Amino acid sequence: MVTFVPASPEVSTQGGAPIRDGKFEIPRMQGLVPGKYKVSISSPEDKPQELPDKNINNGAPGMLPAPVKEVVPSIYNSGSKLEAEVRPKATNVFDFSLASDLAPAAK
Repeated sequence: MVTFVPASPEVSTQGGAPIRDGKFEIPRMQGLVPGKYKVSISSPEDKPQELPDKNINNGAPGMLPAPVKEVVPSIYNSGSKLEAEVRPKATNVFDFSLASDLAPAAK
């Protein structure tokens, strides 16, 4: 999933689209208004992580599902520095090259 979040208060909308086969498209009618955006790219694992204690809520209903593990390195989502500027009356095409070896090294 790719998400465009306004980088300033002057931009009033956010948007996003699923990524399929390395490509995404946001239709013009559902598109983003001109301005600068911070971009986040994410892809959760197919299955949720297991909770450490299955009896954590004593079986009460309403328990939130377990969080899913993020496949894409955090430098492209929670810690993303990716940016894009949507320009008026322009063909806005954004290519983001992701590399897993850019993830910070473990200390």
